[in-house]
Amino acid sequence: MSCRPLSSKVEPSGSEVRAMKRQWMALTIATAFLLASSSAWSQAGRYAYEDRRLDALRSETLTRFEGERDFRRYLRTLRREAERRGVWWAEDLPDGSKQKFAPDAAPCDPDEVCEADLIVVTGSRIAAPNPVITNSQEAGVDEGDTVKQIGDHLVVLQDGRLFSVDLRGNAGMPIAFADRIDVYTDPDRDIWYDEMLVSGNRIIVTGYSYEDNASEITLLDLDAQGRFVRLDAFQISSNDYYDVDNYATRLVNGRLVVHVPLYIADLDFSEDQPWPVMRRWESAPERQQSAIRQMFGARDIFRPVQSVLQPVLHTISSCRINAPAGAPFLDCDTAAFIGGEESEFYVSPAHAYLWSAPGFDETDPEQFIAAVERCAAKDSPDARDVLPAAVYRMELASGRLEVAAAAGMPNDQFALDSAGDRFRALVSWRDPHCLQAWADPNARTFLAFVDMPEHRFGQRLGHLSPRDYMRLPGIPSPFGLENRFTADHLVYGWSRGGYSYVPHEDSLPLKTGRLAILPLDEPDSVMTLDLTHSLLRLEVLGDGLIATGYVHTEGTHLSRLELAETPRISDTILLANRFETEGRSHAFNATVRPDGSALLGLPTAIVPPRFRWWFRSTQSDISFLALNTDGAFTQLGELSGDGEAEAYVCEVSCVDWYGNSRPIFTGDRIFALSGSDIIEGRLFGDQLKPVARLDLTAPQDVQQPDGSLPVPESSALN
Repeated sequence: MSCRPLSSKVEPSGSEVRAMKRQWMALTIATAFLLASSSAWSQAGRYAYEDRRLDALRSETLTRFEGERDFRRYLRTLRREAERRGVWWAEDLPDGSKQKFAPDAAPCDPDEVCEADLIVVTGSRIAAPNPVITNSQEAGVDEGDTVKQIGDHLVVLQDGRLFSVDLRGNAGMPIAFADRIDVYTDPDRDIWYDEMLVSGNRIIVTGYSYEDNASEITLLDLDAQGRFVRLDAFQISSNDYYDVDNYATRLVNGRLVVHVPLYIADLDFSEDQPWPVMRRWESAPERQQSAIRQMFGARDIFRPVQSVLQPVLHTISSCRINAPAGAPFLDCDTAAFIGGEESEFYVSPAHAYLWSAPGFDETDPEQFIAAVERCAAKDSPDARDVLPAAVYRMELASGRLEVAAAAGMPNDQFALDSAGDRFRALVSWRDPHCLQAWADPNARTFLAFVDMPEHRFGQRLGHLSPRDYMRLPGIPSPFGLENRFTADHLVYGWSRGGYSYVPHEDSLPLKTGRLAILPLDEPDSVMTLDLTHSLLRLEVLGDGLIATGYVHTEGTHLSRLELAETPRISDTILLANRFETEGRSHAFNATVRPDGSALLGLPTAIVPPRFRWWFRSTQSDISFLALNTDGAFTQLGELSGDGEAEAYVCEVSCVDWYGNSRPIFTGDRIFALSGSDIIEGRLFGDQLKPVARLDLTAPQDVQQPDGSLPVPESSALN
């Protein structure tokens, strides 16, 4: 997970400080090597996962702690071993000897209802399916985003507010403003609202409160007229879930699936309830806490199956969110387990997966110095030399947790895939004893393809099976790696120059990108294709993929990769003087017609950015293209916003970390979210023209008697 860069409103949390330290260390690692002095690190002689004295910290199988005393023993052992190895964060670890713990919840009598029990609310509504307008990784697994559709309404999350747009329009207009509501109740609280999911007419907004150190889940309903009804707000104790690439929430069959991490050293064991709790807040404006329950105790936590000295308490929760309002708590199945600091979260229609490995801070810089001298950059490491990992799998229907041994670390969530009875991954295949990738810019980065049967998951970690891994040829640089699974292929690519950002005008052209295509049924038959531009973005579209990148400052290039029969690049087009602005996967979107042709769009701007940030609070234009059945592009034009109304005031969450510009395809209609504007476009031949525009922040001068805001008018465009 990556920390959210700090604003003037936010104080750094413990996890953010650690993340910033990791980033700083990565940038100054060469200097650190030269300045490293004799320390307790060298006394250990091995990494934590290689030190057999640390076996007392782990279990061979998925075994829960016996209770609070057992967990205290684990803390004491952890602290002792961390101090022995000279770990700088050891002083932050609780020693577990004088701490007060809330007792594990005692079971209730059969006929008794316990307040601390998981409350299951019956009578849940059957959620009507909504059009899916998000570029999600898995069919049937919706991902949190900033714009969703409920029936005939678009719902936009921006600045901690929800806006509702009626696609049926009124008074002859094709679209109309329906409602607006503040998700927040107090603008002075440090809360960032990032993601939104919808199920039926239920809306789920996910945010993070730095003031409460908790992930916040707000539930609302949307009525038939597009008006918002606030229901409940819940908080789950956690560190910040923010990631520059991944998304915190998923929705599968009416279940909210969320991964929240907690650093052991960040838990306050001086209070009576150190474990994560769920709080329910009254919907009243004064935000009163009405209920609290401990989500789990020590007896519910699985021991680590790996030796880690900077452990993270990972929780994966699957919560039913379509129950009637007023339920005391969310009805959740939660799996809690102790793993490594490095993790990647992925959800399939049936399971949630967490790939976990020891973090950067668990390495020995002095050992690296010697390793750099003895490691040859051309040598591909054996499985026993690669960073060990564990993959946890939670069954969404039952909450059952299983684990499998692994090695290496995936690039992102798109490097993970589950289909049929196979679990697959593309992982970095690096010997952590060697830092040639950092020390030598010409060194190669090795990758491996993981293809294991799902039955490999069980209650025992076991050992890595070499037949599950296939080593792949090295690539020039670990930076700029892009990867996607399709139904039949794994495609990954890189830029041979090591980066893909727009060069300066006086710089040389970028080196071109290369794609590797690996058929899943014949992984040995890897072939490569060269692009005519660098590789910046790689997205699945129908049976193929779209690759974007640059050559120089002339604009963005897009290429179509066809995978049917013999893989080939069917066409490349230049968006002249247009440059990509948002880095997240959801910034791209497309719709595929029954004949295989497609429409696609992505945020662009005329001014070339030096970097393509994953976020961009300045609104972008949306460039649209058509792809015909032969795989050839046609540029259709752009839909552009006008910017926020002058009188509009943002109070919270004023940096759009998840982006604010999206292409939207619903039915046979085309829309663009461009900052605070919704623009509808219509095709006239091969030209896309705006036909209606709605400013979500238009002035609203009169407050309605019921407290709602008046409805601004949309404008039809000729």
